[in-house]
Amino acid sequence: MLQYSAQIRGLTAGDIYIGSYFSVAANWLPQIIQAFQQAYPAVHVHIEECANKVMYDGLEEGRFDCCITTWRPFSGDWIPLCEDEMVMWLPENHPLARAEVYPLKQLCHESFIEPLPQQDTDVVRILKEEHISYETRYTAIDNYTTYRMVEAGLGVSMNNRLMTAQWQGRVAILPMDPPHTITIGIAIPSRDGASPAVKKFIHYVQQGISQILAPR
Repeated sequence: MLQYSAQIRGLTAGDIYIGSYFSVAANWLPQIIQAFQQAYPAVHVHIEECANKVMYDGLEEGRFDCCITTWRPFSGDWIPLCEDEMVMWLPENHPLARAEVYPLKQLCHESFIEPLPQQDTDVVRILKEEHISYETRYTAIDNYTTYRMVEAGLGVSMNNRLMTAQWQGRVAILPMDPPHTITIGIAIPSRDGASPAVKKFIHYVQQGISQILAPR
């Protein structure tokens, strides 16, 4: 009610709670939020970086106003934003580090480092779809920790390409065979029923990602 009252007075105010993929939160949201805050300084934006299970549970429980994630079956609305490629992370001295692609069937011979176990990740979904048998030798709840474990030669892992956009390390990043992409989008309980502040924020996310991905 406070947000609608503020809108009537020509203002947008309130708090919005956003769940987001780690890669999106780190690489895209800072500049999007900067532009949003310049236009709507009275809106407080709260970002929680988390995986799919936490985000969709949070949407159902009302903890998040919307989430930037990949689609899973749920009772709300879905706004697609962009596609991102899934890639393999290999130690730089791995026999396939200089190959053009990494065949997923090779995973049965590897020590696999699983990021965010038990969180309904795109990684596990893809491996199930492809009926790939693999041994999870290590797990980590932080993607950067997973990256550094690969760098240390402990095994291989998988993630979306955006995750490593700003990282520098001794890790080979290869497309996988067969190739896979994920659709990143906004999951929201009700687009029409969202508060004015959330609707404005969604507009800025759509506009911001479109500008970031535009050819230069």
